[in-house]
Amino acid sequence: LGTDVRLNGRAFTIVGVTAGTSTSSLLGGSVDAWITLAHADAMLDRNWRTNPDNRWWTTLVRADASAAAEVDAALERATGALAARLPEPWRDRKLLTVPGTVLAGSQRGAAVTLSLVLTVFSVLIMVAAAANVGGLFLAAAAADCGRAAIQLAIGSGRLGILRRHLIEGGLIGAAAGFAALALYAWIRIQLADVALLPTLTLRLDLPLNLEMIGLTISVGALIGSLLALGPALWMTRLDVAQTLRDGSGRSTGGGGLSRARRILVAAQVAISITLLAGATLFARTLETL
Repeated sequence: LGTDVRLNGRAFTIVGVTAGTSTSSLLGGSVDAWITLAHADAMLDRNWRTNPDNRWWTTLVRADASAAAEVDAALERATGALAARLPEPWRDRKLLTVPGTVLAGSQRGAAVTLSLVLTVFSVLIMVAAAANVGGLFLAAAAADCGRAAIQLAIGSGRLGILRRHLIEGGLIGAAAGFAALALYAWIRIQLADVALLPTLTLRLDLPLNLEMIGLTISVGALIGSLLALGPALWMTRLDVAQTLRDGSGRSTGGGGLSRARRILVAAQVAISITLLAGATLFARTLETL
């Protein structure tokens, strides 16, 4: 407090510190300092108050839905007063409220389209990964059917086999959730400040809280358990006598299991080719833009 700083060649004295906010950017532009409205004459042209062609204003306010009608009514009255005082410049102008956003007009539509494209890519990547993990679970079940038959023969129970595979799938899914959160934590640091121009920095405030961490790990564990459910159910329906006669080391899992593995591999290859083609076209589009 009391330190003198120079902004645009003019001296200012720091007289107070405001509470911190969740963002430090205005319409995507990096904000280095805030000054009071009373000092605008020292920073802007002298006629900034009366010349509507000089600059346009954006005022940020936090209000609930019930206050929006009052604000709109007040702005409508202010528009009428300005039109009466300055009829020529305010003939086609209007004061209004809009939801707080860094995008407006066609930019918002473009951002929505980009989000949809990235969402489709993300879903395809997750489906390909799920097909890969599902194939691994099926292969593990085929290799483990001999041991499962022995467990069933000594009376361990089919429910125990089902529970063991579901727990294994859940642990793998939870581990995937931890890995995803670690990657996300690194990415959010890299995207904290994106320098679009030397004088324009886009600051992205990506959340990372306990609710998000718990949801990610829980969803990962659930999906892992669901992927392990199919092979686990198949193992509980083994013909114990036939499997033991065939030999625990030579069992391949039967035609049904092999067919399921081929379907998963074919789906993974098809999705991967789609992702490769789509990502290539998307990269070319970004380069063109």
